[in-house]
Amino acid sequence: MSIMMTRTTSAKELDALKLQLEALNHALQEKDNQIVYLMNKLDRMTGKSQMSKKDESVSKVSTPPKETSSKETLEKGFKLNADGSISTIQLKELIKEALKD
Repeated sequence: MSIMMTRTTSAKELDALKLQLEALNHALQEKDNQIVYLMNKLDRMTGKSQMSKKDESVSKVSTPPKETSSKETLEKGFKLNADGSISTIQLKELIKEALKD
């Protein structure tokens, strides 16, 4: 008696899917490492360090936000917005510099 099964995958297909998944995980890990590298480089250039969400929430509760007279401040060659971020143009330049290294 023969039985026909539908919507099943063979062992070869499963192996191919596992290999693809491993390749995607590896590529994702490489991108994560690049992001961490760029974030650390940005931190060194701006003189600030990234805080974890927990530390940030504690910081928000314990200290009021500082008000500045202008929207941007000049710090180590970067114009920082009031929230501490940099413009996209400056970010692109930073990425270009990092890729040169």
